[in-house]
Amino acid sequence: MSQAIQIAPVSRLPDGYLTSCDFSFHIAHYAQPVFDAPVDSWPLLPVTPFRKNYPLAPFVNDESDTFLARHRGEPVGHITLSNNWNGYALIEEIVVSAHVRRLGVASALLETARYWAQRHETAGLMLETQNTNLPACHCYQHFGFILGGIDHLLYRAQPDIADHEIALFWYLPFNSEIGY
Repeated sequence: MSQAIQIAPVSRLPDGYLTSCDFSFHIAHYAQPVFDAPVDSWPLLPVTPFRKNYPLAPFVNDESDTFLARHRGEPVGHITLSNNWNGYALIEEIVVSAHVRRLGVASALLETARYWAQRHETAGLMLETQNTNLPACHCYQHFGFILGGIDHLLYRAQPDIADHEIALFWYLPFNSEIGY
């Protein structure tokens, strides 16, 4: 991890942090995810380019732990972790401000998550993202996550989410034997 990046646990996010950072991302395609295949090889459905910005919730609560990333002292991202019902550590939220992406902040947050999950003796890490966020999918796959689930119906009842948006469930098992 770069010395310019510091990760620390927080009991609350800094005032103004969620509104001062740009956590949006550019969408030009909807990916058609494929199990056991590199993200780069997934078929793409082009769309009129737009920026997506999910509403963030300050997940800091008694059932989870949140870690704040700072780059050169500036708060630029966070990750919130909890123990999930299936024995995995759930990454409830991970975000990095647009102006510091590709500088190692997400990797530093994921390393923190791995350490947290191992310390809590979980089966591994898991998270959910969408087929619209290809940079995140690349990041997770590069970090060692494998695509474990594709859900075409999760967002169907949400009128503000496009019909082509698919939930993707990524896993980083600590045991190399999946168990089936």
